[in-house]
Amino acid sequence: MLRPTAAALCLAVFTAAQPAPADQVELSTGGRLDAEVVPDAASNRSQLAIQSPYGRIVLDRDRVARSVSESPAEAEYRRRAPSVSDTVEAQFALANWCRDNGVADGLRRHLQRVLELDPDHAEARMLLGYQQVDGRWMTRDDVLAARGLVRWGGEYRTPQEVALLERIERQESEALAWRKQLADWRSGLESADRDTARAAEDAFDQLEDPMAMPELLKLLADEPVPAVRRRLVRAIGRIATPEGLAALASIVITARDPELRAEAVDQLAADGRPGLALPFVAALRADDPVVINNAGWALARLGSTATIEPLIDALVTVHRRQVGNVSGGDDYSMTFSPTQGSFGFGGGGPKIEQRTSRNTQVLETLVHLTGVNFLYDQDKWRAWLASRQVAERVNLRRDP
Repeated sequence: MLRPTAAALCLAVFTAAQPAPADQVELSTGGRLDAEVVPDAASNRSQLAIQSPYGRIVLDRDRVARSVSESPAEAEYRRRAPSVSDTVEAQFALANWCRDNGVADGLRRHLQRVLELDPDHAEARMLLGYQQVDGRWMTRDDVLAARGLVRWGGEYRTPQEVALLERIERQESEALAWRKQLADWRSGLESADRDTARAAEDAFDQLEDPMAMPELLKLLADEPVPAVRRRLVRAIGRIATPEGLAALASIVITARDPELRAEAVDQLAADGRPGLALPFVAALRADDPVVINNAGWALARLGSTATIEPLIDALVTVHRRQVGNVSGGDDYSMTFSPTQGSFGFGGGGPKIEQRTSRNTQVLETLVHLTGVNFLYDQDKWRAWLASRQVAERVNLRRDP
């Protein structure tokens, strides 16, 4: 079997003096041959025969990625090109023909030749994307680069945009790496091999990288095992990013598992930074008595006396719900009010039921923080707080 020599392949790929043959054969190794596929060999499944200007070449088909046949316009161009004289006028005329007939490679090739013969040929410059700036011919790339723009992802962007996009790319790459790593550790926790399980436990218990937080929160959201959830909460509290602390506050307010809520509030209390009480103060105004009591319970653990006034306001709350709707089911529409009372809409349509909630966890927190107990009498609590604030102002004026 005739095999192509290295010299023949190089000539076929790189010689530009000859017109391009009919087909382009792309090799699996990344090279390309400009040659004509022999028609009677096209159905051969194991080999491909091609005819180049330098002879017949037979290739194993596993070396061929694909072959692309030329269009009629490309065939006509191949016929015309060898006879065109090497002058500005002739080269530019053929370039225009290539433009009109969609032969992109020929268009660029002959426009470049025009500029080699006449560097100031304005029409050729413009067709190649040049523009004149301060008397200089510049490509669009040159102009944008002169403005300080950087090519990134196939487009020109400001350096600031590039820095942001590169940071996002790094974060996405790191997130993917952490997703895989955390999944491996989570799988290790279930291993029957005690050493593997212990190594996974240690990995979670020693985790401190803030870049792990987004994937750690996703893992927690999907985790069904209570003991593992508590381990993940400890890791979140140890890393203690703002995102993680917000997630812990949400767990304290909404989670049904009391052990998980206790673990989360312990992590927040251990962190101790200012502002941790804010989400719980906001939750005291919620529509749900369960949320209100969870928030009150958390404020006792955090121990902030600055929360006494909102706790008094949340000591007794009123909630409303709509019942007896047209669909036959209960449609709950709860609102918060610091006042008491009840009302309802009669008739055959939906009714509004109003319920008063005495929030025991809020009371326990008030007693814990103040050392006094006026039960659920909000007026007495407010009077006590006002007298204390007056006394504190008097003491401040007396201080030297």
